[in-house]
Amino acid sequence: MRWFFALWLAGCAAPATPPAAAPPTLPPASPVAVETPVAAALWNYEVVERYPHDPKAYTQGLWMDPKGQMWETTGLRKESTLRQVDLTTGKFKVVARLSDKEFGEGLAFAAGRFFWITWDTQVCHTFDAHLKPAGDFKYEGEGWGLTTDPAGDLWMSNGSDKLVLRDPKTFAVKREISVSRDGQPLGYLNELEWVEGRIYANVYRAPFVAVIRPENGQVEAVIDFTGLLSESDAQGADVLNGIAYEAASKKLWVTGKLWPKLFQVRVRQGP
Repeated sequence: MRWFFALWLAGCAAPATPPAAAPPTLPPASPVAVETPVAAALWNYEVVERYPHDPKAYTQGLWMDPKGQMWETTGLRKESTLRQVDLTTGKFKVVARLSDKEFGEGLAFAAGRFFWITWDTQVCHTFDAHLKPAGDFKYEGEGWGLTTDPAGDLWMSNGSDKLVLRDPKTFAVKREISVSRDGQPLGYLNELEWVEGRIYANVYRAPFVAVIRPENGQVEAVIDFTGLLSESDAQGADVLNGIAYEAASKKLWVTGKLWPKLFQVRVRQGP
C-alpha cells in the first residue's frame, strides 16, 4: 500500500499506456489555492453483490437509469460502444458505435439526452431517449469522465486536476474547479459520478475513488478499493474504472476496464 499513497501524494505518477492507445497528453497541473485544506479521510467498502461483466469491455462510462437499466460506454479505437447491460447476467446489447478513428469515453444523461464524450477527437455525441442521434458538440482538450448533477448540468474531467461544469443545452463551460487532496493538486481524474452531493472520481491507474466537494474541489475522502477483484479475476484485467449510483435506492456499483465482474458495494466511512 505504501507505494499507492506515495503516488497519491505526488499527484499520481504517469500512468502506463492503456491497451491500443497512445499515452494521454495532460494539461500541466496548476498550483491550487486552498484557504483551509482539510485532511482527506480514508474510507473502505464492503461487497453487497457480485455480477458478471464482459471481460472484453474497456469500460469508460457507467450509468444506472431510474428504471434500473444499466448503461455502459466502452473505449478503444474500432471498439467504442454504447451498451444496455443486463445487470444480473452481464449480457449486453450494443445500441451505438463510434467511428473507427474515435476513442469513446464517459457517459451521462441530461436534458433528455445521452451525452458520450471522446478522448482526443474533441467531440461529444448525443442521442435522444430513443437512441437516435441528437447532434454533436465540439470542445477543447481531452474528454475523460462525465456525470450529471441534480440541477441537470454536466461535470466533465479531462485527465488533469480540473473538473468543468457544462451547460447541457450548449455544452458551454459554466465554471471550473481545481481538485486538491490535502492542499495538493490531484490529477488524472477519470470516470465521474454524482453521489449524495459529492462527485466520486476514479483516479487513473490507482485503486482509489476520490470523494470531491463540488463547491471548492477539496477531496473529502478517498475510498480504497484494493483487493476488490480476486487474484484469479485480476488476471488480464486492467484498472478500476466505472461508477454508477441510483439515488432512489442508494445503491452504488463499480467495475473496471476488462474486468470480468461488476460489484454493488457499500462504502464504509472508516479504514
